[in-house]
Amino acid sequence: MNVTVPTSWNEINQNQLIRIASALLQDRVDIPFLFYALLDLKWYKPGDWLKMYRLARVPSTEFHPFVTWLLGNTYLTKWKIACYCGLYGPDKNWNAMSWYEFTLVDSLYCRYSESKDRSVLHSLSAALFRKPGNGSKFDPLSDDFSGDRRKPFNAHITDKHFKRVATWPATVHDAIFINYSGMRRALEKEFPRVFSTDEADQSIKGLKGWKPVTISVSGDKFGSIKETEQSPFKEVLRSLEMNAIEIEKLKTK
Repeated sequence: MNVTVPTSWNEINQNQLIRIASALLQDRVDIPFLFYALLDLKWYKPGDWLKMYRLARVPSTEFHPFVTWLLGNTYLTKWKIACYCGLYGPDKNWNAMSWYEFTLVDSLYCRYSESKDRSVLHSLSAALFRKPGNGSKFDPLSDDFSGDRRKPFNAHITDKHFKRVATWPATVHDAIFINYSGMRRALEKEFPRVFSTDEADQSIKGLKGWKPVTISVSGDKFGSIKETEQSPFKEVLRSLEMNAIEIEKLKTK
């Protein structure tokens, strides 16, 4: 029987991530459920019905080797949820995300990680997912495309937008959290000094920590605070990392 099962996080698609998200966050993981969720079979394909019929006769213990990578020390490093219910998420590599957007969504991510308050998770989803913007810079077929289909970021999330996103299924919000978690872990690995908890300002704790960082990097390199906020966030993180390395070198002399 020929069935295709992803073997790494970045091989899964949006629908697979949404199906497995909530199951992965449970205290006890359902291995057979995860296996079937990863198959991506279609109910309208007779051939897929036959595969399901045959798989139903396979002992569940045989599914374990196909899902162990989900439970290991690996994670998503690409954004998978491109669009949901007419709202668009960030580009797959977060190349178009501004420093201002990152500091806000990261503070929401940190708050939810600590509190597990679902309304905070809904705010994170609402901040990341927006309507498409108007003009050539938001058109993937245009030479002026910025890489981001979403309208410009606005820290003010309207009640209407929040309520719309809050009605999404819980597993979608869980998928957004898992996707963000993976992307953030990749950033921590790429910029270890920036995300170090040894820093006095505790910048990884959220917006209260990121705000003084924004002020400190504004000036000759990134311009005013407003200009810094509009800078690509990875450029700011890279500058912070390089500064930390230089400080370490000075301390060793």
